[in-house]
Amino acid sequence: MKICVVDASVAAKWLLPAAGEGLLDQANRLVALHVRRELQLLAPDLIEAELGNVLWKAVRRKRISQAEWFLCLGMGEVLPLRHILRAILEKELLIATVGRDSGHSH
Repeated sequence: MKICVVDASVAAKWLLPAAGEGLLDQANRLVALHVRRELQLLAPDLIEAELGNVLWKAVRRKRISQAEWFLCLGMGEVLPLRHILRAILEKELLIATVGRDSGHSH
C-alpha cells in the first residue's frame, strides 16, 4: 500500500467550504484512494494544532464563523489520518515482536 503524508493545508480542504479552495479535487482523490485501501494517509504529530490555526485564520478572514470553526475542529478528529510517530512506533513494535518470537533480536 502506498503512503501519503498530508499537512494541515490538505486536511483543511476536507473541512472548509469548497468555494475558493484550490486543489480540492486532488485532496478528495486522496480520501477516495484511502477508502479503497490503495493509500494510507499519515499526518505530522502536530496536525491538530496546525489545523486549528488554519481554521482560525479562516474565521479571521470571515470565511467561516466561530460556530463553524468549532464544528470543523470536531470533524477534524474523525479525518482518516494516522500520526507519523504512531505509525513508526507500531512498525517498530511489530518488528521487535516478530524478532522476539522467531528467536532473533534487532
